[in-house]
Amino acid sequence: MNMAPQELEKSASQYASDAIKHDSQGARGMAITNYQKATESLLKLQRLYPDSQLNKIYAERMRSGMMWLVLMMQRMHYVNQ
Repeated sequence: MNMAPQELEKSASQYASDAIKHDSQGARGMAITNYQKATESLLKLQRLYPDSQLNKIYAERMRSGMMWLVLMMQRMHYVNQ
């Protein structure tokens, strides 16, 4: 049984909020994990509802999340050098 679109949107939003919180606390690994989960939730929405008018918004949010992940991983690499 699939989650309703509203539940998936809420889940993605919560994961993103948690990622921001963890990042501000210095828990970068947890932040990365939560952003990955947010992205997975948005991708699932796109796959379940391919004709949704919201898919452009989901794609933009995923791009933003992926950019954040890349920056976070670069920061981690820089700190660990």
